[in-house]
Amino acid sequence: MPIYSIQYKWTIERTFLVKVLSVVCLLFFSLITFGQKPILNFSFDNKLANDISGNNNNGILIGNITADHDRFGNPCGAMYFDGSTGFIEVPNSKSLSLPSNKFAVTSWFKLDYNKAQTLRGLSLICKGETSIESPSNPHYRTQFFQFAKESTVSINSEFTENDLTFDKHLLTPGMWHHIAITYNGNNVKFFLNGEKVWEFLYSGKLIPNNSPLLIAKDIPGSTEFLAGSLDDLKIYDQDLTESFINSEFQLNSNYSYSSPTSFNLSCSENIIKQASGIDCNARVTWELPKYNSFPCINLKLEQIEGSSQGTFFPIGIHNIGYALKNVDNNDILEMCQFEIQVEPTNNLIFKCNKDTTIITQDSKGSRFNFSDPIPLSGCGQITLAQVEGLRNGDIFPVGSNKVKFEGKDSFGNSANCSFNVIVKYFPKPVEIKASNPVIIKKDQSDSTQKPILVVKKESNPTQPDTSDTSAKKNLAKTDSTSSLISGSNNIKKEIVKDKVDIQYNVKMKSCLYTFLIYDGDVEDGDTISIYFNDALLINKQKIRNKISRGITGVIQLVPNQENFITCKAHNLGTVGKNTCHLLLYRGRVTMKEIKKSKPEFSRKMNSSIGISATIKLICT
Repeated sequence: MPIYSIQYKWTIERTFLVKVLSVVCLLFFSLITFGQKPILNFSFDNKLANDISGNNNNGILIGNITADHDRFGNPCGAMYFDGSTGFIEVPNSKSLSLPSNKFAVTSWFKLDYNKAQTLRGLSLICKGETSIESPSNPHYRTQFFQFAKESTVSINSEFTENDLTFDKHLLTPGMWHHIAITYNGNNVKFFLNGEKVWEFLYSGKLIPNNSPLLIAKDIPGSTEFLAGSLDDLKIYDQDLTESFINSEFQLNSNYSYSSPTSFNLSCSENIIKQASGIDCNARVTWELPKYNSFPCINLKLEQIEGSSQGTFFPIGIHNIGYALKNVDNNDILEMCQFEIQVEPTNNLIFKCNKDTTIITQDSKGSRFNFSDPIPLSGCGQITLAQVEGLRNGDIFPVGSNKVKFEGKDSFGNSANCSFNVIVKYFPKPVEIKASNPVIIKKDQSDSTQKPILVVKKESNPTQPDTSDTSAKKNLAKTDSTSSLISGSNNIKKEIVKDKVDIQYNVKMKSCLYTFLIYDGDVEDGDTISIYFNDALLINKQKIRNKISRGITGVIQLVPNQENFITCKAHNLGTVGKNTCHLLLYRGRVTMKEIKKSKPEFSRKMNSSIGISATIKLICT
């Protein structure tokens, strides 16, 4: 017979023999495990606390628990507990309350090498949640310790006994061990790696409670945690034979790890943005890519192409790419990509000069300098041209003069902006006699008319007080068409037609003032007249109690002489008194400036019918 025929025949026979032996082993294990069904069975695969016994005793992971390699090296085939916070809580159930006079626990464990050098022990399970030990707290537990000179084994509060021969079966931290502890109503047995190493007589009952089952944590007496890894934990409500325990120790794990084939990494959709600003770019943000995570793989997302989100992108198309990597070996598992398209803005915006008003004493106008508009938005090269109005530095005539610019950018966008230069002519003030009052009065028939200066012309005119520079700046043009109001520095009772009550005597720092008068109390319809020296400024006008609605004007005090401001009451309003509040602001000021500045003088003048309130003012 040819050699290859013999080899082929032997191969067939050997394959058949292996199959027969496998069937025999399976039948043998089935026979010895018949009727020995656990009430809880945790494989700890994929970092899950799911009960595969069929009793639905699923657990809740609490604290620091991570996936670990099992005894065969499969990632995510076991679970690691940190020894201080990590444990599993399983709610109480009918099946977990069954153990009474028979009980067994089997599991694979590996003590943390660094944390088990001083104390080698295993707090595997405990059905109890209070610190005070009693016959029913815990219902049952599996706990043993190996100290330097002694070792203990415990299955409840009543049974905690010494293992006098523990030095012959010491635990090795960092290595996997198989443990089995059984109770058959007569004795407690302790098995390590398939062999019985300890036995003790005991015939007590396991008394049930309503507490949850804790895995890797024991509370009654003093709280202890497991620092290490667990795999293939099973709890029974019956005794286990030595042959069954040895067979389970020899049995290979059913778990085999297979890496996921897809993580479904998905990037953002393509993004279109319009550029803005003079830099012609756009700030772009987006959602980070999404992916499916797995408890047994440490994943990290890394951008491998393009600028970071939140930064500015110029006009054009930009590719953004991400990679999903395995932290352990830095392998790229999946990649995704999207585009960012930045388009040029369709808005060209300029910042023009504001309208400007110029006051001049030259009837021909005033020379004015201005800057070109500033582009605020636009893309590419921007050109700018003045298309209307006088040029920078030209003399602008009296009146309103429009200046207009037009601009374009490289993408065909255009825009224009303009401003007005308003030139107002005021001639030099006329000379007046120093002893005469200078009064600036509002035309009451026209609320929009600005105050005008009214003077009495005399022979031998002299220049007004020049000690106040604001007065020199702000003297306005004499209106020759207005009626002339003369006045001396004396109060004439026949003009006021009242008794005069001088309520204040004040020395002023300047001679030119803007006055503001308003109702100093409740606005109740008070009607007043205001006199400056012997000239009537305000004639029978109602006053309001708000500064913004007060009566304003400008007066020039006669230097080195007494000047008088008098408030005459024509009625007492509805509350029985008439109060003028007088504010004096140095120089010529506008209402807008009044609201922002502090007056040099502020007093209330209380008038009554027939008695006018007066303030005496002296300036130097």
